[in-house]
Amino acid sequence: MNPKSARMAKHALLGGVLLLAFAGGAAASDGDGIPAGDGMTSARAFGNSVAPASVQVQVAQDRRRGDRGDRNHIVGRAAAVDGDTIEIRGRRFRLHGIDAFQPRQRCRTNQGRSYRCGRRATAKMQGLVNGQRIACVRLGGGRNAVLATCWRGSEDLGAAMVLSGWAVATGGPGGPYSIHERLARRRQAGAWSGRFTRPSQWHRDRQNRPKRRRERDD
Repeated sequence: MNPKSARMAKHALLGGVLLLAFAGGAAASDGDGIPAGDGMTSARAFGNSVAPASVQVQVAQDRRRGDRGDRNHIVGRAAAVDGDTIEIRGRRFRLHGIDAFQPRQRCRTNQGRSYRCGRRATAKMQGLVNGQRIACVRLGGGRNAVLATCWRGSEDLGAAMVLSGWAVATGGPGGPYSIHERLARRRQAGAWSGRFTRPSQWHRDRQNRPKRRRERDD
């Protein structure tokens, strides 16, 4: 198995552990597989996990060895770039499995009022990571940033962003955060309280617009 396949297999294993933990910890669930109960209790159940503790231990061991361990584990104080990208020690990490509203993207309330949901997404990420030590597992390269799954303590940043309603899950029904998206939609969290275009579609639409119109919209 090549190194990239091994990393993806490790991530899939972690996801399986998390799903088993969620299934074992839920006393009851509704038809969508979402634990019954109030929204905040459910959000905490899905937004935190015990599995990342092994990642934190591995990172700590690597640092004690002079960072000569697994270089796919990265830890450090992070800054938010946007709603799904962070920066640690000058390196950018794009969160796997989510797509946050773009910085210039607008959404609408149910009353039709336009607002900058992209700025809300960035602000949410800033609140999660700024000044905090973040641990990431590198999954692969990307055009502008390394693809990774990251945690603040035991909190999965991707899960937290999707649960907040300022990011959506990618990968379809089998994506790692699809159940978090269903919970956010049910709670009408963030942009789910109104109407929006998914970030990937917004980006495609923007690329297809004439350049002059894009500049006017900004």
